[in-house]
Amino acid sequence: MKDFLKKNFVILLAFALPIILVIIVALSVYLPSIFLSTKYDFIYTSCGDSSYPYSYSSCNDYM
Repeated sequence: MKDFLKKNFVILLAFALPIILVIIVALSVYLPSIFLSTKYDFIYTSCGDSSYPYSYSSCNDYM
């Protein structure tokens, strides 16, 4: 078994690295959602500019 691992180390590494990468990405995506819970699912912002009711420009009211 040790001879097989020594002879085919590059091949095993070529298959193991993508699998490890997928596991790392999956953990980095799902792990924060386990420990962090919010009260609401969205962020709502509003500006005091009433001339355009659906304006997408940034407001300086909070500065």
